[in-house]
Amino acid sequence: MPTEEELAGAGMSPEAAEALRTEYLRQTGQLPPAGGGEGGGSGGRRSSGKRYTLQDVSRAVEGTSHSNQQKQIFETYRQAVAEGKADFSLKELNELFRRNHWHS
Repeated sequence: MPTEEELAGAGMSPEAAEALRTEYLRQTGQLPPAGGGEGGGSGGRRSSGKRYTLQDVSRAVEGTSHSNQQKQIFETYRQAVAEGKADFSLKELNELFRRNHWHS
């Protein structure tokens, strides 16, 4: 994991880097899929573990200046919504990015 100075130099917050790292580990099978096996169907908000808020999204994007980084962050949190790990909807995520003129 890069140091905070290295992340700052790349225009990325520690939260954004951790979200990207976690998603990579999930996609490569090094972490179990998010949401476990709890419940089922589209209830969504029943997964265990870390829950993301819109404040987490704002902190992750804070300090990023490159649209590619912002797009990666958006995709990471879009996936969290899809996995039921977010306390916000995709509509709320889209609105946050639109309202702040971030790229998604």
